[in-house]
Amino acid sequence: RAVNAEGTEALVKVAERAKVGGLLFVSSIATRFPDDPHYPYATAKREAEVIVRAGSVPFVIVRPTIVLGRGSPILDKLRALAGGPVIAAIGGGKARVQPVDVADLAGALAQLLARRAFAGKTLEFGGPEVLTMAELLVRVRAAMGKPPARIMAMPYAPMRGGLIAMEALLFGRSPVSAGQLTSFVQDGVAEPNALWEAMRPGLLSVTRMLEATGARG
Repeated sequence: RAVNAEGTEALVKVAERAKVGGLLFVSSIATRFPDDPHYPYATAKREAEVIVRAGSVPFVIVRPTIVLGRGSPILDKLRALAGGPVIAAIGGGKARVQPVDVADLAGALAQLLARRAFAGKTLEFGGPEVLTMAELLVRVRAAMGKPPARIMAMPYAPMRGGLIAMEALLFGRSPVSAGQLTSFVQDGVAEPNALWEAMRPGLLSVTRMLEATGARG
C-alpha cells in the first residue's frame, strides 16, 4: 500500500503542481477480482486507480493480465505447480487467463505515451490467447521439457485457509499469500479495446512467450 496507493497519491500531487500534461498508470487486472482483505496488492491498486481518477492530471489507466518474461515471479509459481510428478491445478484449473509478454506490454504502453492518449480511459491488455489455468500449466510443463503428467485438482478453500493461518503465524511474511491464490481461481481476461485489436496480430503466443523466457528455469 505504501508504494501502490500512497506512492501514487504522492506522484499525482507532484504532477498536479508541475502541471504535467499526462499520466499513464499501470494497474492490474486483479482490480476486477472480488475485494479480498487478504490480497493487499489488488486492494492497493484499486485504491490507486481511484486516486488517479480523482486528480486533475489527464490520465490513462492500463490493467495488464498475467505478465510473463524473464524474472517473472508468477512464472516461477507456474513452474512449481507444473513441474512436479503431477500438475497441481489450484481450484481445478478452470479459471480463464490471458498471459501477455512483457515486451508486448511495454510496446502498448509506449504507443499510448507516443499518442498522448490521456483521455481518462481504463484499458485492459492481455496476450492473443485465452486459456484455462490448467491449459497454461500444461504449456509451461511442456516448455520445461517434462513429459505429460496427470492434472490433479488442488482444493482452493483449504489451501486459502492454511495460508491465512500461516500469514498470521509469520506476521504477514508468508512467501505466498492467501490473496495471491485468487489469481489462480478468478478469470483474468482483458476486455478488448482498439489498441489491443490493432496490436493483436503481432503479439507473442503463449508458447513463444515461454520459449523467450527460457521456461526450463
